[in-house]
Amino acid sequence: DEQGFAGFIDEWMAAEMMTGKQISVKTIRETVNGEVAGINAQGHLLIKMPDGETRAFSSGDTTILKK
Repeated sequence: DEQGFAGFIDEWMAAEMMTGKQISVKTIRETVNGEVAGINAQGHLLIKMPDGETRAFSSGDTTILKK
Protein backbone atom coordinates (compact mmCIF):
# COMPACT_ATOMS: atom_id res chain seq x y z
CA ASP A 1 0.00 0.00 0.00
CA GLU A 2 2.86 2.42 0.70
CA GLN A 3 4.08 2.18 -2.92
CA GLY A 4 0.68 2.69 -4.49
CA PHE A 5 -0.08 0.73 -7.64
CA ALA A 6 3.63 0.25 -8.38
CA GLY A 7 3.79 -2.28 -5.56
CA PHE A 8 1.25 -4.50 -7.37
CA ILE A 9 2.57 -4.43 -10.93
CA ASP A 10 4.32 -7.81 -10.83
CA GLU A 11 1.24 -9.51 -9.39
CA TRP A 12 -1.00 -7.77 -11.94
CA MET A 13 1.23 -8.75 -14.88
CA ALA A 14 1.32 -12.39 -13.75
CA ALA A 15 -2.50 -12.55 -13.89
CA GLU A 16 -3.33 -10.35 -16.89
CA MET A 17 -4.13 -11.89 -20.25
CA MET A 18 -4.21 -8.93 -22.63
CA THR A 19 -0.54 -8.39 -23.46
CA GLY A 20 -0.01 -9.02 -27.15
CA LYS A 21 -3.69 -8.64 -28.05
CA GLN A 22 -4.73 -6.17 -30.74
CA ILE A 23 -7.16 -3.59 -29.37
CA SER A 24 -8.85 -0.34 -30.21
CA VAL A 25 -8.93 2.47 -27.64
CA LYS A 26 -11.47 5.26 -28.07
CA THR A 27 -10.81 8.43 -26.07
CA ILE A 28 -12.51 11.81 -26.18
CA ARG A 29 -9.91 13.01 -28.70
CA GLU A 30 -9.16 9.97 -30.86
CA THR A 31 -9.49 6.29 -31.61
CA VAL A 32 -6.27 4.32 -31.90
CA ASN A 33 -5.47 0.71 -32.69
CA GLY A 34 -2.44 -1.13 -31.40
CA GLU A 35 -1.04 -4.01 -29.40
CA VAL A 36 -1.32 -4.19 -25.61
CA ALA A 37 2.17 -3.86 -24.13
CA GLY A 38 1.17 -4.07 -20.45
CA ILE A 39 0.75 -1.33 -17.86
CA ASN A 40 3.01 1.30 -16.34
CA ALA A 41 3.69 2.17 -12.68
CA GLN A 42 0.61 4.41 -12.61
CA GLY A 43 -1.66 1.64 -13.92
CA HIS A 44 -2.06 3.20 -17.37
CA LEU A 45 -2.58 0.81 -20.26
CA LEU A 46 0.42 0.71 -22.59
CA ILE A 47 -0.32 0.37 -26.30
CA LYS A 48 2.35 -0.27 -28.92
CA MET A 49 1.28 1.70 -31.97
CA PRO A 50 1.79 0.46 -35.55
CA ASP A 51 4.71 2.90 -35.96
CA GLY A 52 6.49 1.31 -32.96
CA GLU A 53 5.77 4.12 -30.48
CA THR A 54 4.37 3.02 -27.11
CA ARG A 55 1.68 5.26 -25.64
CA ALA A 56 0.00 5.21 -22.21
CA PHE A 57 -3.77 5.55 -21.78
CA SER A 58 -5.44 6.31 -18.45
CA SER A 59 -9.00 6.08 -19.73
CA GLY A 60 -11.02 5.18 -22.80
CA ASP A 61 -13.31 2.57 -24.23
CA THR A 62 -11.40 -0.50 -25.32
CA THR A 63 -12.35 -3.22 -27.76
CA ILE A 64 -10.42 -6.40 -28.51
CA LEU A 65 -9.99 -6.63 -32.27
CA LYS A 66 -10.61 -9.90 -34.06
CA LYS A 67 -7.77 -11.29 -36.14
